[in-house]
Amino acid sequence: MLFEMFAPKKNQEALKVIVPKEINIEVTGEVVIVRKGNDSVQIDKSTFKSLAAKNRTTLNKLDASFSAEYAYVSVFAAAKYASYPVVCIDRNKREIAWESLVEAFDEEITRLWFGPRWQRNSLAESRETIGVFGACLLGCYFEGFDKRTGKKTLQFSTGYRYHFP
Repeated sequence: MLFEMFAPKKNQEALKVIVPKEINIEVTGEVVIVRKGNDSVQIDKSTFKSLAAKNRTTLNKLDASFSAEYAYVSVFAAAKYASYPVVCIDRNKREIAWESLVEAFDEEITRLWFGPRWQRNSLAESRETIGVFGACLLGCYFEGFDKRTGKKTLQFSTGYRYHFP
């Protein structure tokens, strides 16, 4: 089932990203087009690659959610790192309106994990919030961001360490 969700697609190898089967990626010159159903957003190839590079890994996953004016895109490590960017892209200007950091798990916990690694996330939006839901072998997490500003409004994870005074 997991393999079917992330079946290989054209253009994924060149961009070093894998996507759920409901999302398609097209590369036209210096533009990456992320398409989900009838919605799409164009991202400059250099911007797309810089988002992927923030994950410090060679293989990334991508999810996207669309509103009339904006696209919300997360490019996250397939398994290795605990934090990754989520961005809001103005669909008309093809510019990043804001970028925030999803902090799914404590970095120290992920460094201690040596077993098989996988991670999956999903974006969902309400009227005022874009939510990032995720799961991996270390647990589950949810973070909410204000759709206009990118400010984090909610954060929960089963994988946070307890810090005592």
